[in-house]
Amino acid sequence: MRLKLFFKQSIKDFIVYWPLYLTFTLFLIIGISLSLGLTSFGSLFTNDLKNSIGLKLDKNAKFTPEKYLVGPPQEHSSELENLFAQQEPATLPIYNFFLETIEYTNNKNVTNQNKKFDISKVPQDIIKTIYKYFAYHEGNIIHIKDDIETIPYLNSSLNEAEIDYDQLNKYVDYIQFMFKYKYKSANVQSAFIIKKYVEQNAKLGEGLPKFNIPIYRDQRFSIKFENIEQKVTLETFLSTKNMGDLYQGYYGDILADELNISGEIPNTSNHDAKILNYRFFQSDEFNKINYVNWINFKNKKFSHYIDKTKPEFGMFFYLQPRTANWLNLELGKKYKIGVLTNNSQINYELLYAGTFLNKDLAWNKKTFNFYSPIQTINKILYESNKDETEFTEFGKYWLSSKPIFYNSLYLYLANIDNVAEGQEFFSNWFEKNMLSPIKSDHKLQSSVAWADTDLNMLKRTMWKMSIIVSAIIILFVFALLFLTFFFISQQIILLKQKHLFFLKSLGVNNFELSILNTFALLTPILVGFGLSIFGALIIQNAIINISFSYLNFYHGFWTIDNTFIIAFMGLFIAGFIGFFIINFFIINSKILRISGMGVAKNISKMQMKLKSMVYKFNSRTRIGLAFTFKNIYKNIISYIMLTISFSIIFFSFQFSNSLTAFSTSYEKWNEPYKSIKLNTTLPLYNLIENNGEKEVIPAYETIDISELNEMIKLDDAFWNKPSEILKVLTTQMHNAYIPKQTVSNFLNRLINDPAYYEKIKKIIESIFPKNSVDKPHMNADSIMKLINRFILLKIENPLFDGMNIMFGKVVGSYKKPSIESGKQMGVYVNGWDDKLLNIRTNLLAFENDEYSQNHFDYGFEKYGLIERTSFNNQKLDSKNKWAINANVSNTYAKRTKLNIGDEFVINTNNLGPITLRLNKIMHNDTIFDSYIYVPQLSLFEYLAKTNSDNPPLQEFYEKIVLDIKKQKYVSNSYFSTQMLPMQLEYFTLPVLNKTGVDAGSSIFDYYKKNLFEDYLNSINQGIMIFNLETRRLDTLMTSLTGTMRISIIASISIAMMVSIILTILILLENKKTILMFKTIGYKKREINLYLISGYLVSITLGVFTAILLAWITLEKVVAEIMKTLWFDIPLNFGWGLGFIGIVIASILLFFILINSAISYFTKIQQPKYAFVDL
Repeated sequence: MRLKLFFKQSIKDFIVYWPLYLTFTLFLIIGISLSLGLTSFGSLFTNDLKNSIGLKLDKNAKFTPEKYLVGPPQEHSSELENLFAQQEPATLPIYNFFLETIEYTNNKNVTNQNKKFDISKVPQDIIKTIYKYFAYHEGNIIHIKDDIETIPYLNSSLNEAEIDYDQLNKYVDYIQFMFKYKYKSANVQSAFIIKKYVEQNAKLGEGLPKFNIPIYRDQRFSIKFENIEQKVTLETFLSTKNMGDLYQGYYGDILADELNISGEIPNTSNHDAKILNYRFFQSDEFNKINYVNWINFKNKKFSHYIDKTKPEFGMFFYLQPRTANWLNLELGKKYKIGVLTNNSQINYELLYAGTFLNKDLAWNKKTFNFYSPIQTINKILYESNKDETEFTEFGKYWLSSKPIFYNSLYLYLANIDNVAEGQEFFSNWFEKNMLSPIKSDHKLQSSVAWADTDLNMLKRTMWKMSIIVSAIIILFVFALLFLTFFFISQQIILLKQKHLFFLKSLGVNNFELSILNTFALLTPILVGFGLSIFGALIIQNAIINISFSYLNFYHGFWTIDNTFIIAFMGLFIAGFIGFFIINFFIINSKILRISGMGVAKNISKMQMKLKSMVYKFNSRTRIGLAFTFKNIYKNIISYIMLTISFSIIFFSFQFSNSLTAFSTSYEKWNEPYKSIKLNTTLPLYNLIENNGEKEVIPAYETIDISELNEMIKLDDAFWNKPSEILKVLTTQMHNAYIPKQTVSNFLNRLINDPAYYEKIKKIIESIFPKNSVDKPHMNADSIMKLINRFILLKIENPLFDGMNIMFGKVVGSYKKPSIESGKQMGVYVNGWDDKLLNIRTNLLAFENDEYSQNHFDYGFEKYGLIERTSFNNQKLDSKNKWAINANVSNTYAKRTKLNIGDEFVINTNNLGPITLRLNKIMHNDTIFDSYIYVPQLSLFEYLAKTNSDNPPLQEFYEKIVLDIKKQKYVSNSYFSTQMLPMQLEYFTLPVLNKTGVDAGSSIFDYYKKNLFEDYLNSINQGIMIFNLETRRLDTLMTSLTGTMRISIIASISIAMMVSIILTILILLENKKTILMFKTIGYKKREINLYLISGYLVSITLGVFTAILLAWITLEKVVAEIMKTLWFDIPLNFGWGLGFIGIVIASILLFFILINSAISYFTKIQQPKYAFVDL
């Protein structure tokens, strides 16, 4: 009966106070939706990360292969040792492992028929030379090229006779086969560690604790999937125990018979053969995948896909959830894929088996990743490449396979919970068991910089940041929610004070009165919480769409997990109980004590003092002050609630605005320029022997784009003049270039007409000598490599429409009078790999014009070159007393822990060691890479002064200094106002040799062994499109920016609802006062002024307090974030026009909203009803 009464009273109160309850319902919907949506998103994000990369550290060390010396140190010259940082000790542990793996000293070869030779009969000095070649190339097992001749310690056993590259590379093929077969790796150093991983038990005997290797698959290759245009790659997935024969590692009976494994591996039958070390492809606790949906392989319909006796064995694929949703495939259905071979396309039918999450996080709508068993991938690779080698079928199978391990290996060392300790432990083990440093002060494998840029670690950091920010917003909303509950409860009790006194006098106790008053808000609570489910799903889905736009995670709109349900029920129960407790507390207070019923309150001392202070004022002023004092409690409550509301808005805005500013800052810093290609591989000079003396020849000179008109165009018309071709190519190349349109036409014809390609090849071979190791000049093979590189560039980039090919000329637009008219900013860039930090670093020397000085924040007052007399209390000689004032990017400063005034030395690729003093940290440079900025003039003055022991080089640098003072720079890269970088539009071939009187005059001057090929391979390197850098940063921050954008919208709505609630409560309580004012003749404007004045003060004070609170909160959040990042995110509280506009708009909007509500309420109050209410 009483419950029925409670419901009736709830509905009656809802009708009577419908404006208040309607507004409160909307407030509940928005507030609960935001809290529940953020909580649910946080839960989904957490589960997705947990089921993919894991929330805990999954790697605490990294092995990065580097070149190393082989043999005792006394065998090597100091010049050679300067190229290396490490060497193999006298015991040769890696070399012995290498011999063991290829079974060089063991006649029990893994196979009897897989080679045309017996590896054990190959002379050991040849085997060791091949091994040294691999060591020189970081341990990579690659085909031997003619660069083996340029390194004396490599060719010591080969210089007596002509090198047979074909035979040597047959040995390499066999070595590749053995390493892939045994360790699924094509790197000797990595395979050494993988062997330890395979052999380990509880502990490794050499002191390395039990460790795991996270499997980051390198098995992908392109396939064609039916009816889609996107690029598709097939990758290896880890099998699970429910996959029967597949999980056991069987090849499959049909394939095993074709490979004749029993004839290859002693004491093995075809059908019992298993892939060696198949544990690499099995899911375990450390390397695992988590299925989202799947077919049941125990079902008879699908069981043959894991039965090794069936032809369908392993022929299925899985997808990541995001890709599966995009493609909308039918689970359990077969789909066709195609694999291109040299002559045709081989087609297969694969079953769509389901979706799972693994460590691959990134999603790209232009490239889809499909996942199949290693048996399937190796089978496809074998069948599409088996005609290309002379090996037996088993040899072809493994030789055609791809390594599953990158050359670099991530490691997880047990019982070590951070990267610093893990890397240090591995470094010590590496130096003890594998390689030792050549210089005692160099610690091998010690850099932890890899952890800074690791995508998985970054995503964990972003996840933590999202949780922190969401928790702050939810905390603000909860505080506002319960404060609103308290204020509404109190005001409703005051409004119904007479009724409650009457019920209390009838014997209704405080507990029952609390229930009654709680049920008064039952209707808005039920409606609010009910609709908040839908609102939470909208907010959750909106954040997911933004935050997961570049991730493989996917969730539908109606995704409701256990956390969502628990959070909803918890909020509902906590809200209802909290509301009851608030009511019970208020009803139990002095407000409803029977002893106070009808008793007039005494005038307080403060009121008496106030009266004595204002008695001289006119009556209207005194009435206004009395009204304000009467409502001071409500104004204080309004101030607190508005402060919290505005704090959510301002914090969200500042955080979001800071992230946006961070993402766009690099692009804006470089405006109006849009791109640049950093020509770090373009040499500045080349050192040659001329009549027994060393001569330095410039590799290029810088010209303005206007000077092209004076040069010889090697266009289509030129190539139709045979009489001129040879003359220009041999004597005038320094004054010639190939125009862009000619290159474009040439490439299009080569691609579309195979016969024309062969014709050009024959023409080139007739003009230039064929490839021969005894001729160092440019040859037909070199030119064809250049052409093939451009063809590949054209095929991979359809928008690429050719480039101007320059010979020894770097083109820029520097003669224009201003940037607006097309003047470009030029820089000289030199890049190198910092061995100590294990990071790529670029030295960028800018021109000495005013714009460049200002852009790189250097200033004319700061002269770049510093002359020192001593360093660390030691006197310096004339050569070492110089240093350069340098600015560095904030990333480089943070990684190296440098402070202003610190001195440090860099070792560039071809400029030698350079001493720098840190002048300033560039916080505008928000890109993740490491940069050092110096003036060109200072750099080359330094080089001229510090190369006194090398007269030709010193003279070369002195000439550059004189040229720079005449405004002629050596910039090798120019900032472009177009999306296409200048050095891609005008591609420079450097002068590498001198075959005639003038360096660069002959086409042969642009070729030098190894340098030419290495430079061609760098065409696609160093390209920076600034708006793409912005997108890259946006991708990293999406989970945060998505949360912030939704929070801003929701918090503005919450603040509006709170304002309306406060206004309605104040108006309802002051209804009698308003009627009294109207009855005695006050105008509506005057009444409104009394009501609004206190509220305006609350709004104004609330805004300024909220600014302070948002600033403090942001500072605390930034302090936590900066602990986990290697770069600085400038999350600063900014007083930009946008924020000032938000502040002013907040005050005006809420003032107008409140003023409108008060004006309307005052207007509808009629004096004729005054005595009824009074």
